[in-house]
Amino acid sequence: MIWLPYHLMQNLFFYSFPCSESNFSDTIIPNLKKSLSLTLKHFPPFAGKIIFPLTSPNTPPLSHYISGDAISLTIAVSNADLIPLTENNLSRDSDQFHHFVPELPPATHSPEQIRFAVAAVQVTLFPNQGICVGFTNHQAIGDGSSTVGFLQTWALINKSNGREFLSPFYERNIVPNSDKLIQSCWEIIRTYKPTLSSSVSLPTYKTRATFILTEAEIQHLKNFVKNKNPGPNVSSFAVICAYVWTCLAQSTVDDVADDTPEYFTCTADCRRRLNPPLPDNYFGNCLGLVQAESTHGRLKGKEGIVFGAEVINEAIQKTVNNERAILEGSIVGFLERRKLSGKRVFGVTGSPRFDLYGADFGWGKPKKFEAVHIDCGGSVSLCKSREFKGGVEIGLSMKKVEMDAFEAIFNHGFKEAM
Repeated sequence: MIWLPYHLMQNLFFYSFPCSESNFSDTIIPNLKKSLSLTLKHFPPFAGKIIFPLTSPNTPPLSHYISGDAISLTIAVSNADLIPLTENNLSRDSDQFHHFVPELPPATHSPEQIRFAVAAVQVTLFPNQGICVGFTNHQAIGDGSSTVGFLQTWALINKSNGREFLSPFYERNIVPNSDKLIQSCWEIIRTYKPTLSSSVSLPTYKTRATFILTEAEIQHLKNFVKNKNPGPNVSSFAVICAYVWTCLAQSTVDDVADDTPEYFTCTADCRRRLNPPLPDNYFGNCLGLVQAESTHGRLKGKEGIVFGAEVINEAIQKTVNNERAILEGSIVGFLERRKLSGKRVFGVTGSPRFDLYGADFGWGKPKKFEAVHIDCGGSVSLCKSREFKGGVEIGLSMKKVEMDAFEAIFNHGFKEAM
C-alpha cells in the first residue's frame, strides 16, 4: 500500500534484431501475444486491477483479478535510429525514450472507489534494426524482484515455447502479524490518492547516460574505503552508491552551502530476513526502506566516499537486521520520505543483483536497458552490467550541464584522486 502514491515504474528493453515489418506483424507479434497470455496465467495480478475504496475507511485496497481480465498491449513502429538510443556514455535526450513507454489504461472512477490497471506493455519495431519491449507497472503490485521475475518468465516462455520455470509464491499468511500491518498501513495511506498515470511532463529538459563500474573498479573503491576506515566491512552496494553520491555532490552546478543536508534513499529486499523467511519467488513487495543522511560539504571532501559508504552501510544494516524494523518500518519510512520533498535527495532504483539483460525473447540478450522513470526525480538506476561480469550499470537522467560535470568527475577526476 505504501507504494500507491509513488510514480510508476517504466522500463525499456532494446534488442538489436533486424526484422521487417511483415515478419514483425506475421510472426513476432503473434508469438509475443501467445507467450504473454501464458505468462499471465502464472502472474494474474499484472492483468488485474487495484481497487482503492473511497467511502469504506475500514476496507483497505486490494488487488483484484477475475477470469477475462487482460493487460494492455500497444504495437508501434518507429523510424528512429536505434544505435544512438542504445549507447552508454553518449548523452541522449531523455524525452525521446517516452515514445516507447506504454501508458496505463484510464482508471474507472465512482463515488465508492477507483479501479485502475497496474501494468501495460508496448512493443515497438525499428524496421530492419531491432525491437523495443516497454513495460509500465505500478509499484504497489510488486517490487523489482517480482517485476523482473515476470519479465524473465515471459521472455523464457516466448523463446522456449513454455519450458519449465519457478512459479511465483502468493501466500500472505506466512508474513508475521500481516492483518495488523494492513490496518496500520491503511490508516496512513487512505489520506493519499494513488498514482494513476505518468507524472512526467514533456519536455523534461534532461539528458540520460549510462556509466559502468567493473568488478575490479568496485573492489578498488572497497579497498580505498577499507584503508581509510578499518571498521566493519561495507558492501559493494554501499560503496557503489557512495561513489555515485559523492560524484553527484562534487558535480553540483548550483551554489550549495557545505552544511546543506544530503539524503540517500533506497530499498532492501528483505524476503530472507523474516522469520520464517519468505521464498525468493514471493510475489509482491517485501522491502525495507533505507534512508541515510550526510552534508553537502562532507560528501564533496576527498574522503566523501568513505563517510558516504559508512552511513549507507549502517542504514542498510539497521533495516535488514531487525525484523520488526522491516515489518513496521515501511510505514515510518513512507512518512519520512514524504518529508524530503524539495530537499537534496539521491535515490536508487533497481539493484546490482537484477540481471535485466537476461530477458532473452529469442532475439539475444538486450542491447540496452533503460529505466525511464528516473526522469521523475533524483533517482539513479542500477542493474548488472551487460558486458562485464561482476560489474554494474548506473543510469542517470539530469540537465546536460550537470551530466557533463558528473561525467568528468566519474570518469577522470575522482578516480585519479583515488
